[in-house]
Amino acid sequence: MKVFAKTIFTLLLMASWVFYLSSYYEKIKFQNQIESLNVTMPGSFSYLLDVEKLKKVDLREINRYINFYQKIVDYFPEQADAHSMLGFCYYYRGDGAKALSAYKKAINNHPDYFWFYYNLGVIYFQKGDYAQAVPFLEKAIKTNPDENLRYTLSSNVVYRGVLDEIPQP
Repeated sequence: MKVFAKTIFTLLLMASWVFYLSSYYEKIKFQNQIESLNVTMPGSFSYLLDVEKLKKVDLREINRYINFYQKIVDYFPEQADAHSMLGFCYYYRGDGAKALSAYKKAINNHPDYFWFYYNLGVIYFQKGDYAQAVPFLEKAIKTNPDENLRYTLSSNVVYRGVLDEIPQP
């Protein structure tokens, strides 16, 4: 009976060490991901605020943002706002198919946000695919404005950097 008790004790001790080591590994992995994002993060988001005004997009610059947002969705695939910003960057890089895909992933992760539907609708509209555009634009109109504002302001990972750089009147 003592051998059985010692075996059970040893197994429980080993299980607790495995649990401790796996949680330590997850903590180190998360810290490495955050450090990687900090290194990849563009110094400023002002370029994205002005990209619509440009006659020609600087591909090197827009690819820096794509690299940053791609890392976010690789590490945190549930971040709908990161998928959306990735879609925004792909759109301005001229990669409509990837933009559509990114916006659809954003909607899958957070189906109640105006801008995801609106941007999809606009892309389809610009392609002349009105049958696809209309349902997305209708869904955009039906979203809750309070929820849209709450979601935008709660986005510390993605939108906050952009929002902080908007000039105040």
